[in-house]
Amino acid sequence: MTKENLENCSSNLIAKKFTMIKSSPRIEEFNHSEFFSLLESCQYKEFQQSLSKNSMATILKNSRSTLAFIYQLHNNRKVFFKVYRRIDFKYQLRYLMRQSRAAKSFDIAEIYLKSKVNTPTPIYAVEKRKFGLLKYSVVVNEVVENLYSCDELFNELAQHYQDDFFELFLRNSLKIIVKFHDQNLIHGDLKISNLYYKKDENLTTGIWDFDGSTIKYQTATTTKEREIDLCRFVASVCDGLIKRNLKLDVKYFYNKINFFYNEFYVEKNFNINNQEQTLKKYRKTS
Repeated sequence: MTKENLENCSSNLIAKKFTMIKSSPRIEEFNHSEFFSLLESCQYKEFQQSLSKNSMATILKNSRSTLAFIYQLHNNRKVFFKVYRRIDFKYQLRYLMRQSRAAKSFDIAEIYLKSKVNTPTPIYAVEKRKFGLLKYSVVVNEVVENLYSCDELFNELAQHYQDDFFELFLRNSLKIIVKFHDQNLIHGDLKISNLYYKKDENLTTGIWDFDGSTIKYQTATTTKEREIDLCRFVASVCDGLIKRNLKLDVKYFYNKINFFYNEFYVEKNFNINNQEQTLKKYRKTS
């Protein structure tokens, strides 16, 4: 059997074993038996338990409901797998008439990319159901080298704080937040660990975790929804500064948040103002 026939056979086999499949054009770069074998193996506990001993795998998260890992294929390409494996009956009923988290994550990533929001490209998403009940789902993304969590950025700020550096982070972050708000997306968990950056002169910023995101298909994102989403980001930034014993000028901080948001927001009238609440939190923890 030729390599091409083997790959087509593997692809057809996967199609028969999963209830739903989403794929991007990038799948052509990964369309081989090893990749599809990994997809199928993700559902088995034995495979999940063996990952810690596999030199090709790097486990990033291993909780009751989620397994996330990076796997290096034999062609040296790296891919990111996120396996949603919670299968209790209540959870299955919840997703009886909904798309799985893997499918939603794939769709949202594509919306982000179309909106020119930096995020790793989704490659594949599958879900398996029995009698309509969700058994598990997997989303696979490309791995982009030299990306760092913005948590690490705050560690750098703690060592060498610079206003210009901090303001560039705020501006870049708010630029992408406005972009996905304008596309009727609510992130739902905007914290600095869900943002990444590149160590380049522009401090290129992106987003790489959006499990809590919501797509509003029928109506536009309201000002209240934008504010609630942004408040989570504000709180996370405040926590990041406070935990590293960095001084927080609340008035300056909120002025910058409003200024940068309105720089990219068409309406130019956005105003988030919870200074007293933030001050109280800051004084309590500092």
